Amino acid sequence: MDRLKLIVQNRRFLVLGEKGRSPNLASQAMGAALRALSAQWRENFGYRPRLAESFTAPEASAGTCYEASNWEPVGFSEGYSRHRADFYVANERPKRLWLRPLDPSARRALSAVSVPAACAAGVIAPPKGVRPITLPQMISQEEVFRRAPAP
Repeated sequence: MDRLKLIVQNRRFLVLGEKGRSPNLASQAMGAALRALSAQWRENFGYRPRLAESFTAPEASAGTCYEASNWEPVGFSEGYSRHRADFYVANERPKRLWLRPLDPSARRALSAVSVPAACAAGVIAPPKGVRPITLPQMISQEEVFRRAPAP
């Protein structure tokens, strides 16, 4: 089962201001955001995420605020950048990957053979809103894509 919806990604985190003016501001803001995240996510999406991930560029940041707010550095990416929604290109600039469990059972929930009941909504969450096409149109579209040559 795909459990990626149980992992949230911090895409951008930036604090603007004079260096040293507000010591620990970045880690305090990060910590406050993480404490509020699970409840807000559940309110909006019907389940709580189990893990947060983020990336830092080693040449630009040591990741001090991540360390101070209890994120764990677990390795480096392969060095690719998103070029389009479905395509990546090599950039030869690996990023450091940081992980932070959002609850004590995160590792167990993400690695269990069966998804815990509390996580089920995140794995099989029903689509929201109105589909712009009908089911027969979707099946037809899938067939067209299946026959199309790969670029």
